[in-house]
Amino acid sequence: MRVDDEGRLLHLAWRARPAGSPEGAVLVGPGFEAFQRPDELPLTRRYELSTFADTVQQEVGLKVNFPALPAQMQPGDAAHLPIRDMRLRYADHEVVLDAEPGLAPSHGQPTAVSGSRETLRVRLADPSQPIEATLCYRLTPEHDIIERWVELANTGPTSIEVEALAFATLHLPNGTSELTSVAGWWTREFTASRERLPMGTRTIEQRAVQTGHYASPFFMLNRPNQAWEETGWVWFGTLAYSGAWRVAIEQLFTLDVRIQVGYNPFDFGLTLGSGERHVTPAVVIGVCAEGWGGASRRLHAFALERVLPSSPALPA
Repeated sequence: MRVDDEGRLLHLAWRARPAGSPEGAVLVGPGFEAFQRPDELPLTRRYELSTFADTVQQEVGLKVNFPALPAQMQPGDAAHLPIRDMRLRYADHEVVLDAEPGLAPSHGQPTAVSGSRETLRVRLADPSQPIEATLCYRLTPEHDIIERWVELANTGPTSIEVEALAFATLHLPNGTSELTSVAGWWTREFTASRERLPMGTRTIEQRAVQTGHYASPFFMLNRPNQAWEETGWVWFGTLAYSGAWRVAIEQLFTLDVRIQVGYNPFDFGLTLGSGERHVTPAVVIGVCAEGWGGASRRLHAFALERVLPSSPALPA
């Protein structure tokens, strides 16, 4: 990711660095298209968390109603309430060892691996509105897994209403348009399906208060005919959340693919009072060169070692 001249936090690439490439080098090849397009149009600009106002023509990760006008109105702005215009800009960042997403596992039992992990926290703030969003990236390097979530804070004197809130905005390489997902019904759970993304948005969602067999918050994506069970680059993810969720996968006319993953905006509402914070659950993501099987094995190993209680040794 990078911060541009206007303070916007923009995505560059999500895959393994080519062998032998020096730090700070301009990377080329599949998956690194953003390095060759530094001055993108607003329509294709890769925000690390897209907000309503920075973009209004595509899916957004964060949409908020503000009850009062900003202190400084921009030329040409109309004084209509509520205000939904929000533009997050980089403020600062830090690396910590004790960060936790919302609704983290709390079974109270030890896991197989319990060492601390580094979390990058990038704080973004609106220059006109009293709101901050901290983007969190917790690393599990032994499995090349990243957990991403958002911490939202109301820094103003009055309450604000959140209409849409994603745990992360994900950007995939150009043309990553073959989707693998799972769905089903009783006795037919987790039936896999594979399809080509249309232009526009393909939605996987659950509108009830708990995840069922109808849809699973899991996805894998790859370039068509370039991934198999044991080989090929695959981008994958799953939500660490079982409430009303949505995975909105959008393919643009440029063949760029972006994903908004988080709370389902259907029947969603969040009121943040003055000084209050909200921490979202995490989306667990990764990329591997070992095909669909490699993605599955990484997620299973992560869950067994870091999420589920460790199993006691059974007597021989």
